[in-house]
Amino acid sequence: MTTGTHGGPYDDFERGGSTDATLEALVRARVDQLRVDHLARERLDSELAIERAEREAVIPKRLDFSKAVRVPKPDALIRTDGVGLMRSKGVIHHIFGDQESGKTTVALVTAIERLRKGETVVWLDWEMGEARLIDRMRSLGFKEADAPFFYFNMAGMSPLSAVAQALACKPNWVFVDSVAYALETMGGDTTENATRDFLALLGMLAPLIEVKASIVLIDHVGHGDKSRARGTSAKGQQVDVSFGMSVVKRWSRTTDGSAHITVRKDRDGYFETGTLAAVVEFDASKEVTLRAPTMYDEAIAAEELQRQIIAIVTDNQPITASGVASIVRRNKAGVLQEIRQLVDEGRLVREGDRGPLTVP
Repeated sequence: MTTGTHGGPYDDFERGGSTDATLEALVRARVDQLRVDHLARERLDSELAIERAEREAVIPKRLDFSKAVRVPKPDALIRTDGVGLMRSKGVIHHIFGDQESGKTTVALVTAIERLRKGETVVWLDWEMGEARLIDRMRSLGFKEADAPFFYFNMAGMSPLSAVAQALACKPNWVFVDSVAYALETMGGDTTENATRDFLALLGMLAPLIEVKASIVLIDHVGHGDKSRARGTSAKGQQVDVSFGMSVVKRWSRTTDGSAHITVRKDRDGYFETGTLAAVVEFDASKEVTLRAPTMYDEAIAAEELQRQIIAIVTDNQPITASGVASIVRRNKAGVLQEIRQLVDEGRLVREGDRGPLTVP
């Protein structure tokens, strides 16, 4: 079973080679550099900025458009029809949803799928705990004794030390469970509203991205808006792919259920924003199936969108239709169509043809 190889400045570090202190120092230096890059406009005054500009000449690069480039394609989290949702080789994924919406299960399914392909997985755990993780992996049918799965219990552990040790594992995939607890441990804004703190988290993970490990950030929904992850808008701006999880039918260890995966962002355009990308089916035998949506599933998703629209109007009335669409962050034409239907049915009230919306 192979663990994959990577190029970059961290190739010299093998398991059991350089000390943890050396690795941590390397990562700390790189993270410090990245934090400056992200936060320069906040932390550097105009005098320092001018001095730096004089010291570092900016030379534009002429691009060669005759050469083909490789953009990561969906090759992971594969549906039953062979279509993938996630991408390997240095892509930042963001998956969010309510508690018990299936987001962690989907992450575990992805991890198992990649392990079975011979890839190396790192799990940075701030939330679930080792015993529960083993139990859930076993319940999903994964019982390998010597898999390249490296677990880090982050309780009381330095995040930089964890990243340093994770680099030595040469991972293909890194899972962060969850964003809220990671930010809290790092001493950041525990409400997840600070752009600076979220960028610092990405800066901490940057050395792993540089060696082409794909990242999966597990997150929670925002208060009062189930279509968005909690907190800062930087999450949507900085990640490459974002998925929202919503429950269709609750499930347990003894009952079947299902959930929807909706695309909230796809930087490379393989899926349109707002698209229902997959239906996740959970059955009592512990099997999890990821399938393509049907017309029936689309109808259920439309009903869920209508409920979201009504909730947004209720919390923000009076609000324009465009204002609602900007909050939902789905395909605008589809949102406006659902708003018109809700107005026609009398479930929303509009002042004139283009006036603000209220609830009856």
